[in-house]
Amino acid sequence: MSILSKSVLAVVVCLSLAVMAGCGGSNSCVNCGPEPECAPPSEWAEAQGDSVVVSGYTVTYMGSSDCNGTSCFCYLVEGNGEPPGLSHFVVGLPECIVWEDIVAYSPDGEVVFSDPDPTTGVRGLKYDFGLATDGSQMYCFTLDGNYGEGTIVVAVKAGQLAENAELTGPTCPSE
Repeated sequence: MSILSKSVLAVVVCLSLAVMAGCGGSNSCVNCGPEPECAPPSEWAEAQGDSVVVSGYTVTYMGSSDCNGTSCFCYLVEGNGEPPGLSHFVVGLPECIVWEDIVAYSPDGEVVFSDPDPTTGVRGLKYDFGLATDGSQMYCFTLDGNYGEGTIVVAVKAGQLAENAELTGPTCPSE
């Protein structure tokens, strides 16, 4: 399937789900469909995974959901109130995942695929915008296809600090 075809398909699916459920957000990776496994992370009772502290920020794996042939993964990043502020957050992705496999992401902002990010050395989805030292932000992305869970690397760049840690994330689909 071509990049254009995947993009058109993603827009059609998102718009269809939005109309059916009364939800919006063209870049939201969290489907607002009627199935419980597609519920927004705010409706998840608690994190589905563990947390790590990276460059003074707590990164928590909130979980994943499979819905309509896609897989959504979400992470909560929270500051501890101590400087410096977050410059960017990177979710490391396995070699089998490329930019064209990412059909949606949130929040909106400057999001790029780094191969690898020059400051952290991590290959993956880079949310290249700041977060206050006492702020928190949910970062989510949707992959085209059904992906399982495994160990990935997440990275936080805050001031001159650039640290990586292992956390749960997508693995390559089994053939």
